[in-house]
Amino acid sequence: MPFSTFHPFSRLPFELRQQIWEEACLPSGPLERGIQYLFLTADGLVASPRNWSQTSKQDPSDLRNKSAYLIDGGLWNACKESRQVIEKHKNFEEWVHLRNQAIDEDESFNSYKAGWDSGTSAIHPATIEDGTEDWHMLTYPGQDIFCYKLDATMPVTEEIKDMGLYTPFIRNSDWYSCQPQPPDNIAFEFDQRWMEDSKMWYHYMQEEQSVRGYWALLLEEQLNRNEPRRTLWIIDKNAKWFERSPERDTIIYRDYDEDYVEVDWDDVPDSTGDGASLSASAFFDRFWTANYLDLRGIFRYSTSYYLHCGYESDEEAQTFELKSRVKLLVRRDNQVKEPTWECWDKCNQQGWCICQDR
Repeated sequence: MPFSTFHPFSRLPFELRQQIWEEACLPSGPLERGIQYLFLTADGLVASPRNWSQTSKQDPSDLRNKSAYLIDGGLWNACKESRQVIEKHKNFEEWVHLRNQAIDEDESFNSYKAGWDSGTSAIHPATIEDGTEDWHMLTYPGQDIFCYKLDATMPVTEEIKDMGLYTPFIRNSDWYSCQPQPPDNIAFEFDQRWMEDSKMWYHYMQEEQSVRGYWALLLEEQLNRNEPRRTLWIIDKNAKWFERSPERDTIIYRDYDEDYVEVDWDDVPDSTGDGASLSASAFFDRFWTANYLDLRGIFRYSTSYYLHCGYESDEEAQTFELKSRVKLLVRRDNQVKEPTWECWDKCNQQGWCICQDR
């Protein structure tokens, strides 16, 4: 009998089954967030296939769904008992009540605050339509990072810039009843294809039929003087990084497989260690070097009705840095140490200290 199968489970006493389900509910701390991977298609945001029966060794491709909402997926999908337990753990019925109250009073769902304990359970949830089941797993648009992948058959145009960037709480054909919520954090996963164009001109990049092209389209919002309504991220799963602020409280972002942390762009070396690949930090430096005059110009006139009525002595525009508006996420276990004076000759070319690897 496979170790994952326990056929007599249903014959256990009800109280013991309940205790087992409750122990399976993972707590979420104030410094923990989820990473959700979704495909942007002509029909909006679509979840990746679950592939419950496949392991990472069986399916190492990008098609395997690694979203954080699948961590609780077994409880949502095992049986009626497990669903009742995870619904209670997530305060699902209370959220349904608040959503119905918002509809009855013609108000926004997000304007109603949870009246129970703090933590993740007090953050407004949204659901992921994962298959044809009547129940749907939960995400949190106000704090999770939503990493978008593109349908290769869909052209990337200006018109799709905001297309489908909403996650509803309840799936319904009635848009108002869905109470859709825009994610506060949108991410794109970096790979070596981002380095292909040596010129990296921003306006040409916006016309690309690629993930990088869609990132460039959304970048325009980050060039506004006003605070952007959402945060734009790049996820680099291969980059090494240095810990230069050990005293800060670190938020852990988690997908189904790995833990991630936010780091400063300057805390990531250009090399990834394989002798060929470069990091997202190297891409960002090249992109900024090629476009900083144009990007600062867009920032300067972003709140002007007329393009050429800004002030030449605009110090804020002259010192604007794109790094302050786009964030970088890296794997937590890719932390390395910086070279020291003692090992500088041996380790500096690598980009980090490799003495401990010897």
